[in-house]
Amino acid sequence: MPLSDARYFINCCTDNDVVAQTTSNRNWCRYLRCVSQIQFGKLDDEFKGIQCDSIKPDMEDFKKKGTSLIAVLERCKSNYQQKQWDVGAYIAYDSKLMEKLGVSTSLSLGDGVGPCLLKAFSNRESNLRCTSVSPSP
Repeated sequence: MPLSDARYFINCCTDNDVVAQTTSNRNWCRYLRCVSQIQFGKLDDEFKGIQCDSIKPDMEDFKKKGTSLIAVLERCKSNYQQKQWDVGAYIAYDSKLMEKLGVSTSLSLGDGVGPCLLKAFSNRESNLRCTSVSPSP
């Protein structure tokens, strides 16, 4: 699949879950050391003859959906730093689309964010203004 193709999937985890998975996984640090050493052309004996991807931490749910823990973490952090909703966030509020995806529930439109995200998507607009919408109690 080309890098430019969008992939939408329902993330089973919160950002905290993803971060906890990376920080609690011992292979995370080992993987980062491996990648950085290959990048700088200086390998410790520990990494000679191995592929860094063979020790890359991951979550089975993400692998089944064709993505990786690192890609999800990177996307979450990028959206957070840019103070924006993910471009696919509207999907969680679209009950018909959620049904097509085989997900039994969608989020409530009453929270204020949902209508904003759905409107931005249908109008082909950025959803940046939706970050200032306060969810209803």
